[in-house]
Amino acid sequence: MTLIIQIKSLAFSFLYGIFFAFTYKINYKYLMINNTLFKIIISFFFILDHILLYFVLLSIINNGILHLYFLLSFIIGNIFYVYLFDNKKINKID
Repeated sequence: MTLIIQIKSLAFSFLYGIFFAFTYKINYKYLMINNTLFKIIISFFFILDHILLYFVLLSIINNGILHLYFLLSFIIGNIFYVYLFDNKKINKID
């Protein structure tokens, strides 16, 4: 794999981590419903859809090769979203 493809894959993983955190925040609203079966079904399909979407898009970029540093970039993207874009952190401080 060339360096350009690795940089594209790292950037994609980082941006997908931000996207995942954003959609998880939206999905969390639906998990506040009291029906336990509905919570399980929504959570299962949410995770399944994101896993499939990540690997399909990653296969377009670099033929679906997954390295540990792509997952670390994904996690850093999640942390980046939580600390910079999540407004709940600001409300907890005040």
